[in-house]
This record gives sequence, C-alpha cells and structure tokens, in this order.
Amino acid sequence: MERYIFFFIFFFFLSKTISGQKEVLKIFGTVVDSFNGPIAFANVYLKLNDTSAITSYGMTDEKGNFSFQSPFFKKNIAIASALGYETRTKQIDTEDKESIKINFRLSNKIFTLKETVIKANNRAIEHGDTVTFNADKYRDSTERNLEELLAKLPGVEVDKNTGNISVQGQSIKKILIEGDDLTGRNYQLMSKNMAADVVDKIQVIDKFVENKKLRGLKRSEDKVINLTLKENRKKLLFGNAKIGIGNDERTDNSVNLFGFYKKLKTITFGNFNTSGVNSTAEMLSGSDFKDDTEAENLHSILKSRNYSLINLGAIPNLGLNTQSVRFNRSALLSTHFVIRPIETLSLKAVFTITNDRLRSYIDNQYKYLLKDSVFNLNESNIIQRKPTVIEIHLEAQIDLSSKALLRYKFDFRNSIADNTANTLTNTNTVSSLLDTHTLSFSNALDFTYRINDNQAFTGNLSYINDNNQQNLSSMQVQPILIPFTNLLSNALSQSLKKPLAYFTVNGQWLYAKNTLKVSDYFGAVFKNENFNSSLSAQFQNLAETLPDSFQNNFTYKQANYYIGVNIKEEWQGIQWFSDVSGGYYIVKSNTSINKDNFYAVPVIGFKKVINKHTLFGTYAYNYSLPQSIDVANGFILTDYRYIIRGSSIFIPSNSYTEILNYTYGNFDDEFLGHFNIIHSINAQGYISNLDINPFFYISSKTKNIFPTKTTNISASFERYFPKFYFRLKVRPSLTLGNYYNTLNGSNIRETSTTNGAVDISIRSAYLKWFNFHFGTTITQSNSRTFTENLSYNTNSNSAGSFLDFYLKFSDKFSGRIANELFYFKQQSNLGQNYFFANAYIDYNIIRSSLSVSLSINNIFNTNAFITSTVNDYSTQINKIRLLPRYALLEINFRF
Repeated sequence: MERYIFFFIFFFFLSKTISGQKEVLKIFGTVVDSFNGPIAFANVYLKLNDTSAITSYGMTDEKGNFSFQSPFFKKNIAIASALGYETRTKQIDTEDKESIKINFRLSNKIFTLKETVIKANNRAIEHGDTVTFNADKYRDSTERNLEELLAKLPGVEVDKNTGNISVQGQSIKKILIEGDDLTGRNYQLMSKNMAADVVDKIQVIDKFVENKKLRGLKRSEDKVINLTLKENRKKLLFGNAKIGIGNDERTDNSVNLFGFYKKLKTITFGNFNTSGVNSTAEMLSGSDFKDDTEAENLHSILKSRNYSLINLGAIPNLGLNTQSVRFNRSALLSTHFVIRPIETLSLKAVFTITNDRLRSYIDNQYKYLLKDSVFNLNESNIIQRKPTVIEIHLEAQIDLSSKALLRYKFDFRNSIADNTANTLTNTNTVSSLLDTHTLSFSNALDFTYRINDNQAFTGNLSYINDNNQQNLSSMQVQPILIPFTNLLSNALSQSLKKPLAYFTVNGQWLYAKNTLKVSDYFGAVFKNENFNSSLSAQFQNLAETLPDSFQNNFTYKQANYYIGVNIKEEWQGIQWFSDVSGGYYIVKSNTSINKDNFYAVPVIGFKKVINKHTLFGTYAYNYSLPQSIDVANGFILTDYRYIIRGSSIFIPSNSYTEILNYTYGNFDDEFLGHFNIIHSINAQGYISNLDINPFFYISSKTKNIFPTKTTNISASFERYFPKFYFRLKVRPSLTLGNYYNTLNGSNIRETSTTNGAVDISIRSAYLKWFNFHFGTTITQSNSRTFTENLSYNTNSNSAGSFLDFYLKFSDKFSGRIANELFYFKQQSNLGQNYFFANAYIDYNIIRSSLSVSLSINNIFNTNAFITSTVNDYSTQINKIRLLPRYALLEINFRF
C-alpha cells in the first residue's frame, strides 16, 4: 500500500512539473494557544484581501493540525479564528510554491492581548499586557514552595517578612489558578504552601479587570498573577504531605491537597508547626479580609475602616526571616472551592480556621531627647499572643444572559486574640492582659449589563457590619501617677467597643470605543460608628473611675453623596486619563460636631509607551474625612504607657500627591529596571502634640497650620549576565520627610528626616549542580529637628548581608547553606555585629514522590538579633531573642 501511495505522489508531482502549471495550493499547519496547547475545531480560511469572499477553508483536529487545498493565487490572506480567542491574520506569498505551512498562535480573548514577542531562550512570552514565564526555566530544585519560585522571576519581589509580592514595584492584588481566584487577598496561603513543581506557566497580567463583562471597557492598573498547572496535575487529586520532628519539641507537619477538574477546583491547606513558621492566624487577624466593592474602589473618602487601637508589643520589622524569632504553636486548616455545575453558574466557598500560641522576647532601649531633659527607658518584654480566626467566604455568580451578570458575595470573620505581656520597665514590673474580639460580616450584590460592544452598566449594593471590642488590664508593682489627675495607681483597666455599620449604593455607566474609555459613576455611602471606652484606675484595691476626659461615649454618622467621571483617551501617542469627582458630605455626632460641605477630588495622569520605555505620571488631590477616633474627646490607653486622644476640632485632611514612574525593558531582557518618585503634601488635618515623661507617652491632636511633606524615590535595576549565569539586582531608595509637632509644651518643632537604603543581590541563574544567592542591604537614617532656639541630629547606620549556597551532589542528593550577617551603629555608640547560619540537606528516595530532609537551624546558637530606629525625639534599640539551635528531620511525600 505504501508503495502505491509513493508512486501516486511521484507521478502527481512529475505531471505538474511537465505541465509547468500551478492549479492548486496545499495549506497546512497548526493552531495553538498562548502556551503552545493545541486548539481544536479552529477555523482557518484564505481570502484574496480583507473584503473578498473566502476562497477556501479548513478546520483543525483535536491536535490543532489543519490541512486543505486552495485554488492558486499569488497573494493571499490566511485567517485563523476560534471561540474565546483573538482572530489572527497573516499575509502569505504563494509565488513559486506548491505548499505552504502556516502556524498560528491565538491569544485568549478575555485579556485583550496585543502582538506577541517570543524571546530566543523561551523563558518569557510578552503579549502586550500579559507576560508568561515558563516555570521550568526558572527552577533549580532549590525552591521549596511557590513563593521561592516567584522570587526568582525577573522584576518580581517577595517580601521575606510579610510574603507580599510586587512586580516592578507595584503590589499584586491576587494569585489566580487557571483564571480562577481561590484565595482572594490572602494569596500568601497559596504562595507559602503550594509546591513549586506543579506549576507550568506563570502569567503576570497588567490592567486586570475581574468582571468579565467589563473587560475592554474599564480602565484598570491592577496586577495579578495567574498560574497554569502541568497537564499531569489536572483532572486528578494531588498534593503533598510533610512530617517534621526535631529536638526541643520542634515540629513541622502539613498536608496540602489540590484538585482541578472540569467543573470543580479545590485547594485544602493544613499545617501544624512549632518551628517558627509565619503565623497565618496573626496575619489574618490584623488585615482587612474584604475585597473592595465597586463603590470603595473609587476613592479613599468612601473607605470603611474599623481597626483595633490597643496593641501589646508588636515585633519590630526585622532584617532577617521573622521565623527565627517566633516561639510558636501554629495550626491552620483552609479549604477553597470553585464549582461550575453549569456553564453559566459559578459558586465559590472558602472556609479557614487558624490559631497560634506565639511567644516573643524583646528588649527595648529608648533614649528620649526632650526640651530640657534626657531620660532613658529600658524594657524587657515577654509577649504571648493567642489569635484564633475563623473566616467564611461565599460567592455566587450567574450569567443571566449573554449580556447580564449577577454576583453575590458574603464574608464572615470571627477573630479572637488573647495577648499577655510581662514587662520590666526600668525598676517597675508591669503585667498586661489584652482580649480582642472582632466579629464582622459583609454582603455585596453586583449587577452588570453589557449593553453592546461599547457600553455597559453596573450597579452595586453592599452592607458591612463590623464589631470590634478590646479589654485591657494592666498591673504595676510600683504605683504611678495618672496624667492630668492627682491619682496614684498600680492597676489600670479599659474596655473599648467600636461597632461600625456601612452601607453603599453605586451605579456606573461605561463606554469604550477605539482608544477612548469613559466611566460615569454616582452613588451614596452611609456610615454609622460608635466609639465607647471607659478607663478605670485602682490603688491598693480601691477602684476609681477616672474623670470624664478619660471616657468616650461617641456616635458618629456620616453620609456621602457623590458623582464623577473617569476618562481615558490616547492622543499623539500618549494615553491621557483623568478622574474628576465631587460630592456632598454630612457628618453628625452626639456631641456638638456637625458639619456638611461640598468637595471635589480631581486626578489626572498620563502614560507613554515607546518600545521598551514606559513613562507614567499622575497628580491627585485627596480629601479624607476623619474617623470616629479622630474626633472623639476622651483619652484611650493603647499600651501600658501609651495614651492617645482624638481632637474635637473637625478638620478634614487634604493632600496632594504626584507620582512619576519610568520603566525600561521587557521581562526577559538582559537588562530591565524602573524608577519611581512619589511626592505628597498634606495640608490642614492634625499635627501631634506630644507629652512624654518616664511613666506615660501622651499624644493628642491639634490643628495643623503647616504642610507635611514626604518624598519617596525608589528604583530597581536588574541585569542578567548569560556568560556567568547570574542575575544582578540593585534597589536604591531614599525617603525625605518634613513635618511639625510640639513636645512637652515646646514651641512648634520642625523635623526633617532622611532614610536611605540600597539593596544589592546576585542570584546564580539555574545551574545544574551549584547555585548561590548573595545580597546586602545598607541603610542610613537621620533625623534633624529645629525649634526656635535649638537644633540637633539623631542618626543610625546598618548593613545586613546574606549568602546562600545551593549544592546538588547528584540527582537524589542536594544541600543548602544559608548565612546572614548584620551590623548596626547608632549615634556615637560602638557598632554591633550579628551572625546567623542554617543548613539543609535533602535526599530523594523516590524521584518527585518521596524525599527526606534534615535542617539545622541557628547553627552557632546566636542568642539575639538587634535592630535600631531613630526619630525626632528618641532613639530606640530592639533586641529580639532568637530560637535556639535545633535540628529538624522531615519526610516529604508527594502524590
């Protein structure tokens, strides 16, 4: 049979050659998506020109291949189209050819992608607003989770303390999996727990619009990361489990399950550890769990806020991995579902419960520089936190028709935190107990109607109820004098309640055509806040309520009625945009504070893109109304010695902000970088009136008649050296500040601050047997204060370095050594050094399935880590105890 086919083809071409005529043309090739996956049932057809009829056509099979014959013409246009993808057109020249191979790559239509640029090393593919990284090209077997893989991508930064991820200086909003959002703002749950080897592609999507009916109409500057998984991980349940046992009762155990099916995506995270792993409970209890509604996205005057005021012993921001200072017992169970029972309906559910028993040991040394005196305060703190958080998120989204979309969201949070602090302050011993309870729920209903290709309408209703309650008791061995009274006390107790109810209604009309995008919006916000606090003192078992100035019984009602227009247009190759809104607000309280006024909030900006150069700038005027705590009359005890008081002067805060950003390069270039300037001036509002003594730190608010200025300059430069297989990153930053306050009855004090830093790191580029990661951060802080007849400076300098080595001895055996060195010097004091080292060894028993690892942490048993800060009235040195040396043996199983 093969012989007959051969002779048939031979004589066919022989006859064509003899005749010298071309009657038909063979067209064949493939149609694939952005990730080189085949697109089945795509239409491929030829035309003579844009307006002519179709001359021939074909369709792809399940492997994305097509083949058909066409009448011979010298010039043709080949077109490929498929449902859900952008149509692609190619000019082809058929002269002197018998057959032509044409390969099409179609972009997903929902992202409105532009031209495709494919780099030679195939590590990144850029599609206008979307960059796709091939994860395998950035893996070197040293990454233990998704977070460590993302940190290796060019232009991507991961904060080692918080886990926040940014791309070219801008924080991402979410991490999606195959286009679905399973974790919302709490994406650290995924980045810290998901194994890195299951990821196939990583997309960084700019100008992301979550509402699919508004894509192409709505202007957005949001960035998200979208993950696609390897094909062998889809349509089956997979995951990983870890059992870790060490000395000194250290343990680290986890089970993570993933399932991605046609109609169901599910993720479950489970973890229990006593090895200092970052507390999820602590992270969730201190952050806003709600997604922004359409109304809240508009401008800051509409934001709902209800935050805790009392805090016991926050851990300072460190220059090393905060895992090293956490004496913990942390447990987490978090389950996430996205279900599509039918094509037009999507159901989402998230259930999270987490708790912790976290202890920290912090010694603080303060030196206060006052008007006519200097005093020192030494603290030795043992702080224990016991947060427990329960979160539930439910969401239903239904396509009412091809044009209409309805979405309902429900969020619930119950956060309970018991905190204790035992403090030795100079010669006084203080024991404090704080209970914080937050019970919150929110409901939001969004309706979207796509009128046509150029217009859409959205409507939003949302209601939030947030109850925040805190109870503090503090006992002291030595009695202290309560400020503004003649009372001695050895015990203080405070109860604080802050319920908030928040309702919004919002409408928006969007229009887009060619390069023009317009959004007209209107709505109203109604907010009711109550603020109740009572502070009592006790001396020798005799309790006494403090005067009215220490109590608060405050009701605050606010209404905002607003209207605005957002316009984006391209002119002379420059994208121009503006947002001009205004409204009328009414504020009422149970005191004499009642105010109403009109306001306007303009924003203008531009963006220019020339090849690899992008220039972006904005100017914004912000108008922010005070919250209940800002206008309350009484004092609030926020720690065992910190007291704040709101101001009965009702002064809205106004600010002017200018942003200029320059970005160069594509993500897969050997060089890329960005430069950013943010300049802000706050006018009116409040300034702090400070009163500091050895027993209490008191901050009240007075009217601000001076501008407060802040300028932040930051940059990032990355260079890849292919000959040496490493990537160099340099990140300088400089923050300049200027503000005013008063201190212990002084005249107005003007303070100028300078905080500079430069961060340099070198990471080897994915060698097979050896890799390294080296970096250093140098910081300098200076504060200069001027009064009528006095001026002085405070300053500190520090340098922190790390050097990590990754060794791969064989396919089964690898190791890692992590070293950290820190130096700081404050004022004229002697400099201090710190050194910290960890080591890890991994052995793969069954490749990609079973492995065992041994880690030795804090090899040299360093006892403490020291940091320092300065401001206009004090210098501070923090000494944080580190976990003692311990070894941890882990068995890792993947399935």
